[in-house]
Amino acid sequence: MEEVCHASMPTLVIFSAEWCGYCTKLEEHTLTDPAVKERLRGYAVEIVDVDKNRGLARAAGVHALPTAFILTRACVTKSRTEGYQTPEEFLKWLDEAEKP
Repeated sequence: MEEVCHASMPTLVIFSAEWCGYCTKLEEHTLTDPAVKERLRGYAVEIVDVDKNRGLARAAGVHALPTAFILTRACVTKSRTEGYQTPEEFLKWLDEAEKP
């Protein structure tokens, strides 16, 4: 996933689609939550449309939407999650992903 990775900071990559209701909910509800927005200040955030990037989605092993990855600065997958998450669930996932 080097195409979407940022070497200067960790990267949150979310595979999404316009037709995906849970993807829209994640983008409009979870990612706009003030606590989530604050927490993501240290991340580059990339939203990848699977309909326009099928090869990248296939290479990443995306089988469900939304699927989110946290990539290290070295573009290595540190954590992955699938499905919609509330802001609280998303923050908990970030907590787990940031553990050494």
